[in-house]
This record gives sequence, structure tokens and C-alpha cells, in this order.
Amino acid sequence: MPCTSLHDQLLCTYFLHLCLGEQILPTSNLTADEILIQVQADLELFQKIKTTRYLNPCTSIPKAGNLHLAWVYAESPEHHHLFLQMLHVLPGVVFSILLDLIKNHMVFFNNSNTPQMPVDYQLAVTLYKMGWYGNAASLANVACNAGCSEGSVKAFTDHCLHAICYTLQPSALKVQPLSAPIPM
Repeated sequence: MPCTSLHDQLLCTYFLHLCLGEQILPTSNLTADEILIQVQADLELFQKIKTTRYLNPCTSIPKAGNLHLAWVYAESPEHHHLFLQMLHVLPGVVFSILLDLIKNHMVFFNNSNTPQMPVDYQLAVTLYKMGWYGNAASLANVACNAGCSEGSVKAFTDHCLHAICYTLQPSALKVQPLSAPIPM
């Protein structure tokens, strides 16, 4: 049996209610105006079910990750190995340079009233995700450790990879040809 949406389940249940209601309380003893009012109410309810986006209340999911510790680890050279363990790059060398290269890319700016997350945070989430494999790199696991939603992890990764690929285009890099062929 195919999976049905909550909207479809509710509509099927409502139609069943209408059919059973007709059997239990027939409309034959109602006037034409009363039947018209009942049909109009049924159609309005049907339309309301079809046009309502969320049938269940939307609740906020509390999030608290540990990615904020990366900034604490970056402050002290004694803790740089912990930053490296978390994001798989050194804070002052690779992370800072990469951040400087991509932070002004237009993908990190929008015309919305809701600002994007800071570029350093988006880059940290991306590097964290790229540093793991298997279940550890799943959207759910990265989102849990970063303290954000799974959709944000995907968006941050897309933004950063787009900016990195744009910034570090092969034509922009000075590629030195090999002086001798690589032995096989």
C-alpha cells in the first residue's frame, strides 16, 4: 500500500464520516436550504483541509551542539590539536586562509530580512562534515554536533563548496607542468 499524506488520510476519513452520517441521519427530512447549508459547510471544510499547509502544530526542536568549542580551541595554541581533531585543519593556517578567500563571496549574502549564519560558522560546519565518513558524516549527526538543522548543514556545505570552487578555479591557480613523466 502506498504511503499517503496526512492530508489524504484526513480527507478519506472525512468522506467516510459523510457517508456514515448519511446512513445514520438521512438528509431526506431536511429542507433544500438546510441541505445546501450542510453541503456548503462540507465543501468549506474540504477546501480548508486541502489548503492548510500544516495540519499539526509546528514545534521548535531545541538544538545545542558542541561546534562552538572550536573557537575556544582556536584561541590557545595548546588546544590547536583539539581544533584539528574537530575540523581537520589548523585554525591559524588553513582555516583562516580559507575563510579569508571565501568570506566575501556573494553566496553568503542575501536580500532577506533574515541574515545568514556567519561565514566562519558555515565553513566550520562544512569542514566538520567533510572530515568524517559513514554515519558520522550523516546530516543528522553533523546537525546534532553543530547545533543546527539538517537543512542548514546541507545549505552551509553547498554555500562553502560553491565559494571554494569559484575562488580556487584551476585557471586561477598557477599549475606547473611536470618536467619528467611519472614512472609507472
